Amino acid sequence: MRNFFNKILLFLTSLVNGSCDLSLEARAEYGCPHANYSLRGTVIDETTKEPIKGASVTVISQTKYHEFTDKVQTDENGVFVDNWDARDESYDSVTVNTVMQGYEEDTTVVSFLDMDYVGGHKWYKGEKEKNITIEMVKQ
Repeated sequence: MRNFFNKILLFLTSLVNGSCDLSLEARAEYGCPHANYSLRGTVIDETTKEPIKGASVTVISQTKYHEFTDKVQTDENGVFVDNWDARDESYDSVTVNTVMQGYEEDTTVVSFLDMDYVGGHKWYKGEKEKNITIEMVKQ
């Protein structure tokens, strides 16, 4: 009986706020479209092609409903990874701003439109993963 009332409450809540922004359990049971995105990159020196450790990478995206901003740093191999979940929407592209002392700031737009979702089922669209290389220019 409690499960029945939880379902009714969940249904009424979704009508009031018009969103599928529910817990993962509810999303799987009732079906809110969602997907996972992953951006993996390597930051290197344009001339030497050596990795740049400690570069600050900001990933920015805006959709119809949300703005997404996340900051990560490159590791000792110049690698960064950023993952996020998209609920009720898709990210067509993201802007990647990379900053490191001694280098010019780099802005790169990364498109996800050229790829299909992988591993989706039912309301889970799947995952899109993109790999990029950012070449920074010394000042």
